Amino acid sequence: MVAVDELLPLQNLFHLGSYQQVINEITSTPPPTNEATKLERQLLLYRSYLSQKKYNLVISEIPDTASVDLRAVKLLATFLNGNRKDDSLIDNMRNLLKEVGGGPGLQIIAATFFFHLELYEDALKCVVQFPKSIEW
Repeated sequence: MVAVDELLPLQNLFHLGSYQQVINEITSTPPPTNEATKLERQLLLYRSYLSQKKYNLVISEIPDTASVDLRAVKLLATFLNGNRKDDSLIDNMRNLLKEVGGGPGLQIIAATFFFHLELYEDALKCVVQFPKSIEW
């Protein structure tokens, strides 16, 4: 379980649209030792980059061996970077959703991906996976 107190200030900044401040906070402080908190911070960092349309940065920084949540962020960045006609991206996102280990971060990214494609039913299926998430 992620310590909410550690992430709450960053989540608040993110939801207020202070993406650069989120990036500054995360990059200027040492990473936490708790793996779940570390992953949540990385998701906020890369989602902030996506919000600033720094797609190439996200694509280049996330390795193909990253967690399923981060690979979903990379896939969304690839899509937003202009590869919107590539049907394999949809299959890749659906395959990521089938992998073990994805949490609310994966569902948020996948729902965003499907929403952009106007696949609203798929987006809603992602959203209902974690009904108590602060994101919705």
